[in-house]
This record gives sequence, C-alpha cells and structure tokens, in this order.
Amino acid sequence: MTPTSTPNSLSLNAPVLSPAPGPGADGDRDFGRLWLGQTVSALGTQLTVFSLPIVATHLGANAGEMGIVFALQKIPYVVFGLWAGVIVDRTSRRPILLVCDVARAALTGVLALALWKGMLTVPGLYAFAALTGFFGVFHEVATLAYVPTLVPISSLGLANSKMEGRRSVAAVVAPGLAGVVLGVSPPLAIAADALTFLISAITVMSIRTREVGAKRASASGAAAIREGLNFVREHPVLRLQAVGTTVYNFFLAMATVVYIPFATEELGMEPGHLGLARTVGNVGALVGAVVAWRLASRLGSAHAALCAVLIGSAGYLLQASTLPAQATAAIILGSLLTSIATPIWNVNQVTMRQKLSPKGLAGRVNATFRFLVYAAGPVGCIVAGFAADLLGRRAVLVGMAIGILLSIPFLMLTHHRYANEQDAVQR
Repeated sequence: MTPTSTPNSLSLNAPVLSPAPGPGADGDRDFGRLWLGQTVSALGTQLTVFSLPIVATHLGANAGEMGIVFALQKIPYVVFGLWAGVIVDRTSRRPILLVCDVARAALTGVLALALWKGMLTVPGLYAFAALTGFFGVFHEVATLAYVPTLVPISSLGLANSKMEGRRSVAAVVAPGLAGVVLGVSPPLAIAADALTFLISAITVMSIRTREVGAKRASASGAAAIREGLNFVREHPVLRLQAVGTTVYNFFLAMATVVYIPFATEELGMEPGHLGLARTVGNVGALVGAVVAWRLASRLGSAHAALCAVLIGSAGYLLQASTLPAQATAAIILGSLLTSIATPIWNVNQVTMRQKLSPKGLAGRVNATFRFLVYAAGPVGCIVAGFAADLLGRRAVLVGMAIGILLSIPFLMLTHHRYANEQDAVQR
C-alpha cells in the first residue's frame, strides 16, 4: 500500500533504508554482543536513575531543583541532537558508541567518588546531568542507526523488541537492587553504573560487522540538518508520529521528577520497600517487550501505540490516586500497567521510523525525533517541579496521566493515513 499523498520532495523519493540483505551468522552474533552490552549498561543506568532523586533529597534539593537536574539530562538533545544526527550519518557508528560509553563511565565514576567523599553538591549534580546527557545524545542516535546494519530489515521489529527488552530487564531488576544497594552505600550504586558502561564498551569493541555505504557528504552541516527536518515535516506518517510522540513525552517527563519523592515522602514508603514493589510491578515490561511486535502485526503500529497510551494512563492514575494504606498494592499494579505500556509504545514507534528512513538519513531522522521529544521533555520536567511546589506531587501525577491521552488523536490520524503500515513499507 502506498501513502494517500506523497509530498513533492527529493528526500521522500530517496531509497528506503535497506541494510545489506541478511547479515548472517556474524551479524546475528554482533547484534547479540550489542544487545548484551546495552542490557548491562541499561541496568547500571537504572541504578543511577533510581538513586539520583534520593541523593538529591539528602543534599537538600527541593522539587524545582530536582526538576532542573532531570531537565539538564534532556536539554543536550535539543542543543546537540540535530548535529548528532549529521555526525552519525557521516561517520561509523561503532566508534561513537565506544567514546560515549567510556566518557560516561568516567563521569559516573567521578560522581560516585564525590558522593563517597562527601564533596557532592546540587551544582555538581547539574554538571553531571548535563555532561552525561551530552554523550547520551550521540549514543542513542548512533544505536538507533546502528541496529539496522546488524539485522535484515524483515527482522527489525523483533530486534527492536529485544533492544526494548533490555530496558525491561533493567526495569525489573534495578529498583529492587537499587533499594538494597542504597541501603548499604549510595556511592556503590552509582559506581556500579560506571562499571556497566565499561562492559558495554568492551562488547562494542568485539563487534566485527562492517558498516557499508558512503558516509561523507559535501553539504554543510546546517543543510544536512534541514534535509532531515524537511523529510520528517513532509512525510505524511512521520509528521503525525512526531507530534504525537512529543505530546506523549512532554507529560511523561513529569513523572520522572515527582514519582519517587511522591512515593517515599507522601506515601511513606522506604526506598527498599518501593524498590521491591516496583520490581514486582515492572515484570510487565518483559510482557510488553514480547508482545509489542506481535500486537503491531495484528492491529497496526498506530493502534498498538494507542493501546500503550490507554494502559499507561490507567497505571499512572491508579498510583496517583492511592493512599498510604494501599500504596504497596497500587504501586505494584500501577507499575505493572505502565511497564507493559512502555515497550509497546517504543518498539512500534521506532520500528516504523526505521523502516521509513532512507539509508543516508537514518541518523538525522532519529535525531529529529529525539530533538522534538526532548525539547518537550525538559519543559515537562521544569513545569512538573514548580507545579509540585505549588499544587503538590499528587496533582502533577494526575495531570500527567490525563495529559498523555492528548496524543491519541495523532495516533488515530496516523492509522487512518496508513490503514496497513506493513504494506506501506513494502519495498
């Protein structure tokens, strides 16, 4: 099936992403190496994500300052994201992944040392957030562009489910592990993250598959950025997907700031208790990662994402409306729902985008989406922080749970434009 309308654009007529057919056994092994390293790294990152709000609270940070910490992790996507797409399209992705892993290992190690020595301050958290966010931009854009070079295009949905599964494994294991480790030593939890970045770098070094295709281009960086932006803006599906994803992530970012302080301070849950409850609930992430591409094959990518929005909204509303006496049950069930929703959303959004991206624009298309999404994310974090000071954390969580439903009209329009996405991307 073809689009109902095709804009007059040279970019839209470019050949669609087509990795070398069937990377074979080497490609399968190399994807496995990438997946292993990313899984270990995701586990470590979740340890830090869980630890940072608790560390910031102990440092005396208020909700607004905590919002700034999380915003600074996302702002680099706005400032450097589009340029990262150009660099990823013009250079090999493997060295980019290596540099980013080693740099983040060093930064996380310094943070752990400063915390252990009692030298860490809130401005120090700001610096850590901004620098790790900078390297995170390049790593994420490079990874999204690298996966299609390691697997045949027919296997992209399954590969993305596996990549999303790494986050699911981390979501299941990390909260409980973080709760235990934080009880022993907060610096130890963050130091473990530094080690996982080094493990990821080692697995990337072991990849043998060569990237095929010319990467150099004569166009200036600004012109190359415009090409990526114009492709997304003029594409009938990617344009709608970009708006819906931006709306969804604006509201979702709010939970990053207020969720853990809400559970520990207003519901009275100890970090270890909260971590255990989240671990039990986050088992749903494994289910979501497994069913994501199967759900898309039955309903279509847009309707699968719609299911994710409805499930996720219900999960957050349940947790936001609970009282301390029912907190454990609400956190477990709510986390189960939200953890099922997240991989279903991510896998379907990423796979559709990869299939519709021309080979030479893969980095810039992904960077454009990251730019749009994370331009909204920092705003959501800051709004949530100051709104929590004015209205309370519970009100912010209720607002974000309702707000993510505003992405539904764009998902419906996407499905209407492409009644069957699988036919739409046939070669």
